[in-house]
Amino acid sequence: MTSNVKNNQRVLKQTNNDVQPETTSVSRAKTSNDDPAELVLKDFLGVTKDEELLENLKEKNGDKSADKKDEQGRSSQAKIQKVLHYLRQNIDNKVRKHFVPREISVGPLRAGNAHWLKKELKLGLAKTFIKDSGTTADSFLAEIKKNIRDLKTCFIEGVIPQYYNDDSLARLLFLDGCAVLQFIRSYVSENLEEFNINSTQAVFIQQDLFLFENQIPFKVLTLLMGVSDMGATGKENEKPSFYYKASIIQFVHENNICATNNAFNYYRKRDYHQMIGMLEKIKPVHLLDLLQKVSVFGSIKDVEFDEDETDTVKIVSKWSCFTDELEEHGRRVEAQSLRSIQELKSSGITMKLSNSRSLKSVTFDTHCLGIFGRIKLPALNVNDSTVRKLLNLVAYEACLDSKERYYSVISYLNFLDLLIDTEQDVKDLRKARILRNALGSDAEVAQFFNTLGLTYLPKPKEDHFERIHNKIEEHYVRKWEIKMARIYIDYLKNPWPTLAFFLAPAALLLTIVQTWYAIHPRR
Repeated sequence: MTSNVKNNQRVLKQTNNDVQPETTSVSRAKTSNDDPAELVLKDFLGVTKDEELLENLKEKNGDKSADKKDEQGRSSQAKIQKVLHYLRQNIDNKVRKHFVPREISVGPLRAGNAHWLKKELKLGLAKTFIKDSGTTADSFLAEIKKNIRDLKTCFIEGVIPQYYNDDSLARLLFLDGCAVLQFIRSYVSENLEEFNINSTQAVFIQQDLFLFENQIPFKVLTLLMGVSDMGATGKENEKPSFYYKASIIQFVHENNICATNNAFNYYRKRDYHQMIGMLEKIKPVHLLDLLQKVSVFGSIKDVEFDEDETDTVKIVSKWSCFTDELEEHGRRVEAQSLRSIQELKSSGITMKLSNSRSLKSVTFDTHCLGIFGRIKLPALNVNDSTVRKLLNLVAYEACLDSKERYYSVISYLNFLDLLIDTEQDVKDLRKARILRNALGSDAEVAQFFNTLGLTYLPKPKEDHFERIHNKIEEHYVRKWEIKMARIYIDYLKNPWPTLAFFLAPAALLLTIVQTWYAIHPRR
């Protein structure tokens, strides 16, 4: 970690409100004969039976469609769960608030807080989803109930509150799934006004859908999209599920942590069929898992995986920073010895923006006969939204087994932490257009990365950038190349020292000549 962390408690400037206290809405004043599952759903959703929820989804003017009546062996690390305890205990409330919803809860882990439940908003979104599909509400609910045992295997054991039985959990997943699909489609089409969602709420809900503890199984969305096609005819790209899948793809790409504001414009011209086909192949665990893949590879269509894996997609290490053979010089350089940007600059190593939108695009190369080095990094928009996504991606990767994932985001942040020591390092990255700072001053950004690395980032089980670390360190310790680079930086790059270098001997020669003639004047 960096050596210049002056105040570990000051992490970053926050713009959001204080964390809402997490309280349960379950009534404790009920008799012992009441069903706990019915108590919680009566308080959370206001229903205790399927018919009551379906009745709430009917249009007030009479919705005709509403009137009609795994065991996959996933390992526990890839399942929906809470942030690991050792990560929680190392952070303060300023960072902890990035793990709680700002606007809406999704799934059973956060449903106990009435402040985030937003039942009426969810009902409004779900009504539109069901109406647009042309399928009955009970058909969607029946599909979720039919698969509830398999869906429960997507959660780590014991994380679902005990007051949920299969029926109450199915109702919650059904309502949340419909609401999420409709929100995403309305968000990308910029049509949220009909749900009275303003721009600030839209941004907060968008961020909430990528919180680690605010997830539902992606299979819930897949099942609901499948049911939406039941009454559809025509080509695949004319069915409702096509538009919902395309919306999910656009939504996640626009949230890529390496993406610019117009990141998805490049992909809009691409064949959606290919990207939807890849979405179906990789079978993400949830939306945050899909965001991790897109951030690592830049696009769903570029995700590389081992098709032999049965439990979850295994991201393979075909990174450019992995496959380059490391030149051996009789020793192995420790990755922890990577220097800060200011130290690297003194040895002729510069920073350059990579045109890629993927974390795997981080590279190091040399030029001018190996005298100078160049580190290429993708652009990172440093703002409050990015901070929330980064922290939740770290929490997700920290739960993964090395056989399932490589620790892409954790390795990337550790790499940045080693590069960034002072505000001057941030300034250099900003000048290179690698960091686009909307978080605060350069000093605050440096403090954020330093504190993040010191108190929160776990040591990655698989460091993606170890070979890059080694290459950079080997370049740094090569004395001859460094000396040549420093001569160039100190003299040739600045014309005045160079001019002085040549004028000084000339002046000395003129002085000698003048002295000689003074002693031996011409006769």
